[in-house]
Amino acid sequence: MVALFKLRDPAEALNARAKAQNWGVRADPALGFEHKDLVALNAMWFEKATKGIPKRSDFDIRTLKPWVRNISIVERVHEGGRTRYRFRLLGTGVGHVLGECTGKYLDEIVPADKLSIWESAYEAVLARDVPLRILSDFKMPQINYMRGEYFAAPLVGEDGQANMILAATYLSPKTGFISLWSDP
Repeated sequence: MVALFKLRDPAEALNARAKAQNWGVRADPALGFEHKDLVALNAMWFEKATKGIPKRSDFDIRTLKPWVRNISIVERVHEGGRTRYRFRLLGTGVGHVLGECTGKYLDEIVPADKLSIWESAYEAVLARDVPLRILSDFKMPQINYMRGEYFAAPLVGEDGQANMILAATYLSPKTGFISLWSDP
């Protein structure tokens, strides 16, 4: 007898893992963005996705101008039998918080104990083939007072593979208690 298993949405799997491990991250596949700029970027991604996942080349600097300060483009790289994530572009607003990361790998920037959080979110985005809204209460010393709302979407790289992530990050100070586990 063949067992049938319900395939879990990668966003749902990310949420289950994040909740179980108290990561302070939540994926919202319904795309209920609060920040108007993220609503607009989400709409643009879908406009360019009429024939599938858009290419990285569809998002040049002119196209990204309204969001460029908050943008990051991350590439999944397979090397030496492992998967790493390299920042190909990082806006000044994000760089101001994380430091200049363009050309660096995620594992060179994020503390080892937080790395699986970031990698899991990137994998969920690439596995879904459509954007995700991600909410985060940061737990890194230099930004632990910040909360983030992200647009994160897959892009097809020059090699024809969906191995890039376009993200826009809007940060705000944490004020009061807001549960990431209430409805978005």
